[in-house]
Amino acid sequence: MKEIRVLISAIGHSTSPGVIEAIKNNGEREVKVIGVDMDSTAIISSILDGYYQVPSYSDPNTSDPYYIDSILKICKKDNVDVYYAQQEEEGIFSSKRKQEFEDIGVKVIRPASHEVLEISNNKRKFHELFKKEGIPHSKFQIIKNFSELEKAIYALGYPQKNVFLKPTISVGGRGAILVSENTIYKKNEREENSMKYNLNSILEMFSKINDNNFPELIAMEYLTGEYYSVDVLSENGNIIYAVPKKRIRGNASNTVIGQVDLNHNVLEQAKKACNIFGFNFLQNYEMKMNEDQQPLIYDINPRGGASIAFCKAAGVNLMYYAIKMALGEEFPRNNKIRNNVKMIRAYHEYYENI
Repeated sequence: MKEIRVLISAIGHSTSPGVIEAIKNNGEREVKVIGVDMDSTAIISSILDGYYQVPSYSDPNTSDPYYIDSILKICKKDNVDVYYAQQEEEGIFSSKRKQEFEDIGVKVIRPASHEVLEISNNKRKFHELFKKEGIPHSKFQIIKNFSELEKAIYALGYPQKNVFLKPTISVGGRGAILVSENTIYKKNEREENSMKYNLNSILEMFSKINDNNFPELIAMEYLTGEYYSVDVLSENGNIIYAVPKKRIRGNASNTVIGQVDLNHNVLEQAKKACNIFGFNFLQNYEMKMNEDQQPLIYDINPRGGASIAFCKAAGVNLMYYAIKMALGEEFPRNNKIRNNVKMIRAYHEYYENI
């Protein structure tokens, strides 16, 4: 088969080596992988076929249009066939300017229009949509200023119950706070949350922020059940493959030990969400079990999850299938997913200038 060239953003992420391996070891063709990152010393540049530093997409002085302009220039220079954004905001930027990519022959792996992505990427908007459509979801309160903060936390059962506080727009576990009367970490809590404070500490922290600069927050019931990350490949809102992975050990952003678990209820939740957004290509749903062992979606990532490479070991190389789908090529649609496959993630060192 013809060699292709794929451009991947945010390549400095610790899980990118697995993504690169899944793309390159696809069993049918050679794929050149070019990476971009805002870091000039992204540690895995040594295993790429090309690497470029680009402006930060989140910096108001260098973000869109400058960010996408730089991506388009690289696509032209390196004759890129497919572009895949590993960060949500990058995906929204590229979705807005999809035609410019197509004009130079580049296919973009994007699950939906930027209007849809701006809903799925916003925890307030997608929770409100789930509520409207009758899709089970965690209990939540929206906080737009300091005066609403204490009331919202008490409304979710504090102090008898812990409350999860997070910006409505955030990536991974960034900005996550567990509000608890008992600030001593229990088993697994330290792995799941970067910060744990009681209500008085939270009020003191946010009282220093002027209402004009107050970030919109979502307060959610803290779900204590098992965590699932579900990677999905879909077409027009219909799931082709869904791979639920139960976390055995990990933190707010990464699974260190995980296992494929084809839980029916988890799969049904992913199916409902995918259908309502009409997603194409890759997306990832994060869920936890509530007290009734019902899985509830609390985060949607309109891209492959951090452990997307895990799917290859489970029998379905979703990353490579998404590339073939973008190119209009046929790919296996009926592979059996291997249940109970376990992943153990460990550090691997890469060396440069030796």
